[in-house]
Amino acid sequence: MRKVLMLAGAGWLGHCIANKLSSYGEKVTVVHMSMEERFVQYMNADIAHRLGDTSDEAVCRLALKEVQPDVVINVHPDPNLIKQNYQIFAGHVLHYLHCSSAGVYVPTGKIPVSEDAPTYAIEKFGGAFIAKKHSDEQAMALHNQKYFPVTIIRPGVILGKGMIPLELWGLRNPAFFRQIRDGKVVQVSEQTDVAISATYVEDVAEIFAQAVLQPDKSRGQIFNAISWNATHEGYLTAIGEALGVKPRVEYVPTKTIIDSHISDPAFSLPDYEFFMANLAVSGQKAINVLKVQTESFVKILRGSLDSL
Repeated sequence: MRKVLMLAGAGWLGHCIANKLSSYGEKVTVVHMSMEERFVQYMNADIAHRLGDTSDEAVCRLALKEVQPDVVINVHPDPNLIKQNYQIFAGHVLHYLHCSSAGVYVPTGKIPVSEDAPTYAIEKFGGAFIAKKHSDEQAMALHNQKYFPVTIIRPGVILGKGMIPLELWGLRNPAFFRQIRDGKVVQVSEQTDVAISATYVEDVAEIFAQAVLQPDKSRGQIFNAISWNATHEGYLTAIGEALGVKPRVEYVPTKTIIDSHISDPAFSLPDYEFFMANLAVSGQKAINVLKVQTESFVKILRGSLDSL
């Protein structure tokens, strides 16, 4: 049994990772801000909680002292804090893992890329992926098999129960799926051949768990976490299958979609431009090396859309 310390692990993805590790018999402690966070109620009873800000050095040092973890998982790495985490945990833990994003590869082209593909810092896609890229670079630069063994996991577009899926407006807007379910016409971009790589949230959790359970195979490695690859057209078809209907679609210029949604406070032009770039990423390495299995994409969507 390993002692696992998770930094900021009480959100949607984090609680799935914590539960997965707990189910394998690992002793999990999660550092997060409040017991009122939405997904805390769904966490396994044997998971320990420490309340505090994971950007606070004193909070992390106290957690290190009192938990004495074998493994640290940073769910939301900040490039400004990677060096601080190194100074706290290096030489004290056997494994340091952090969650990145397959978005660092965008634009990929149509053919799925591996972990060796170049990564980009493209301003028009917003700061999140730039921060992920810089966090990855800093963590791998500090990687040391003996004192600070690093593993990075890069999920695609994450889907699963507990969160509305991404739709073809580049948001997680339930109205899109309700329109399809109810037989109403939805507008989508006429650029239907754009690639998308999606990931089941439980598959991401399983890859983290297997990376922890198989450190000799995972330390010093980057793994993409990808459950399914398709085009936007294929994604739309899968949504229809999940809802049991044939989507009624009006294909319009991309600019029309932008103009229709730009006044929506939830709409982000950088996010939509990212969505309309190709995200084609291979998850084969995790399948081959860590022996993970992935779920059916339509099954994933059905679970995600249960709450509509």
